[in-house]
Amino acid sequence: MEKEDRDRIRDAFAMDVQARTDVPFVIEYRFAKPERQWRADVAWPDVQVALEIDGGTWTYGRHNRAGSILADMEKGTGYAARGWLVFHTPWDWLRNTEKRAELLEQVANTVIKRVSK
Repeated sequence: MEKEDRDRIRDAFAMDVQARTDVPFVIEYRFAKPERQWRADVAWPDVQVALEIDGGTWTYGRHNRAGSILADMEKGTGYAARGWLVFHTPWDWLRNTEKRAELLEQVANTVIKRVSK
């Protein structure tokens, strides 16, 4: 899948969450600055919710190699230590109507719950 297609799919999902919640999103949000260079693929920083899109599921991509798995674990711990809730999805789920709808409902409901706190 081309980068333009990935960006379009990612942005459309983020905009759909924002439309349901009225909470703005940020693409490539640096959630651990200045200590780390970690970025969330999509973040709703006002409520500390993030979406990580893991590619290469079936092609031994970056997220499936030992060093990258360890780096993702470290990043996940960094999110947790800062109070973030993180959703993970493969690109396939964002392109599948049923899976996308399920994920959209879960993320939007979580964002709404965190606004209420």
